[in-house]
Amino acid sequence: MTGSALASYRLHVIAPTVADAVQHAGGWLFDHVMAGWKVTVALADPVGAEALQILGAAVAALDSGVLEESPRALAVSAELYTGDPRVRRLVRDAADHPDVEVLLWEAFAAAAEYGVVRYRLGAAARAFKTEALVAAGGGGTSVPLAETFRTVAAQRVAPYAGLATADALSQG
Repeated sequence: MTGSALASYRLHVIAPTVADAVQHAGGWLFDHVMAGWKVTVALADPVGAEALQILGAAVAALDSGVLEESPRALAVSAELYTGDPRVRRLVRDAADHPDVEVLLWEAFAAAAEYGVVRYRLGAAARAFKTEALVAAGGGGTSVPLAETFRTVAAQRVAPYAGLATADALSQG
């Protein structure tokens, strides 16, 4: 990631598919959009991007160069982290910045260096995530009360890492 200064309110989400991004981080990214953040979801396969537009996120192809912009937060599919050297490099570069929150989702090593962050979804996030899941082809899926991420232990003390609700996000 390049850039002379970190963008104060920029969130990048990196996922293999629209459905994966919505299922694992849809409510969290919706709350960031509602709090005024610029949210971009970079996808290996951007088919069905309308579901992410329901959540208010911009969509880009993984290789589009949009990820060169330095974010304040980065959420990444563990599948892409382990399988794509470009994504792994982006995550490692972001983790070097103490002001950047770096989160991973999916089955990921439960080693001591990874902490658990649970983000409780508000009613609006759950409603919009439900609609986005339907648009992504996951109709009938119940939306959990929280989304769970893994974070590098050193990142657990990042500026807003401990936020647990949408209300707290909007106060930052």
